[in-house]
Amino acid sequence: MNFTNLTQNASHMSTVSAIIGQVNQTHSNEAKGDQQSTKIHIYLLICVLCAIYIHGLHWRNLIPGLMLTWIASTIIFTCQVGTNFIIIYEAMHKQTEHENFLTLLDEIEVSLKLRLNLNVQQMTLLKCFRFHIISHIVIAIIPHLLYVITSVWLNYTGYFWHGLWSILTLRIRIVQVLIYVRILRHYLECLCVKMRQIEVYRRAPQQRMLDVNYERLDSLECLFAVKEIYALLHRAFVLLNSFAGWSLFCTVTSYLFDTSANLYCTLLSFDGYVRRRYYNIAGVAVIAPLIIIILHLCYLLAFTRGPSAKRK
Repeated sequence: MNFTNLTQNASHMSTVSAIIGQVNQTHSNEAKGDQQSTKIHIYLLICVLCAIYIHGLHWRNLIPGLMLTWIASTIIFTCQVGTNFIIIYEAMHKQTEHENFLTLLDEIEVSLKLRLNLNVQQMTLLKCFRFHIISHIVIAIIPHLLYVITSVWLNYTGYFWHGLWSILTLRIRIVQVLIYVRILRHYLECLCVKMRQIEVYRRAPQQRMLDVNYERLDSLECLFAVKEIYALLHRAFVLLNSFAGWSLFCTVTSYLFDTSANLYCTLLSFDGYVRRRYYNIAGVAVIAPLIIIILHLCYLLAFTRGPSAKRK
């Protein structure tokens, strides 16, 4: 009887193992199918972008008297399309770094909560996200509508319609990077709160606050936790630079080219140039959002670097 029971249990275990193996194989096949479909969609997108770029160059002929403007518009259009290709490359070959970055954000948040007993203020961070997203949608839609209306009225849109997809892609990419940098800045602020408490306790131990556990604050466990979380934040910045660094650099470069070209056309409009009359309306509608985005990015990165520089 015992031998029969053991045989039956072994047969059941083998059946369960076979079912689990089939399920795992099915999941792996589905994952491979999803990867193949994603690659097909990306290759189709690359072909569409190439067709739009070639058609735009063929359709937008040289305008007499606007040689410099045509050259500047072509350079900007090329930079936008090239940045799209870089974003696609990062999406295909930097997916692992992106996933590790998101996992690292969760690990940093959990470490701040459990190891340092800090309140990361998720609601404040969510409100900040909503404000950033809504504000970027507003400064993306309204100025572009104003630019379209003015450019159609002036009968000159350049490569706008051919580069609309690239413009939207660049805007979404830089908003994504801004959100990631804002998250890292928030976590760094939380860590700096704990570091200031340690610094105050070390310099003036007699000035103690009632709501701070100084026994735990002075422990090696707390100091090691601060050091390790700081190392995680540094690693997160390295990963962010790895999967989004080149696209961010090219996006900012494209924005600077776009700002310079529109500023030149706006000055021509103010100077009374006939072919650029009233372009100051469209120029300001393009320049203002680009300057706001670049300054906001510089502010976040400078503020994020500030606390770490002060620690040294």
